[in-house]
Amino acid sequence: AGTETSPDIMFQERIIPKKLKELLKSALSGANAARDTIIFHLHIINGLSPREIGELPNVALNTNNVQTIITRTKERLKEVLGKKGAVEL
Repeated sequence: AGTETSPDIMFQERIIPKKLKELLKSALSGANAARDTIIFHLHIINGLSPREIGELPNVALNTNNVQTIITRTKERLKEVLGKKGAVEL
């Protein structure tokens, strides 16, 4: 088996994004929940900067607004994780 099937790679590429999506679903609500989820995913999983995200045609937000969304989402995730206790991975 190649490295693409190693447990570490599978964990990083499949399980972490799936778990993050579940956590975001429980942490975010309201009219902008889907947008905020996409922005957070682009930042954390894909490594895009707030500036790069803001420049995407479908986002159309300034860098400060994107950074605010990322910071607010992190805080909400901390709250959800605090209520759940340990992270279930």
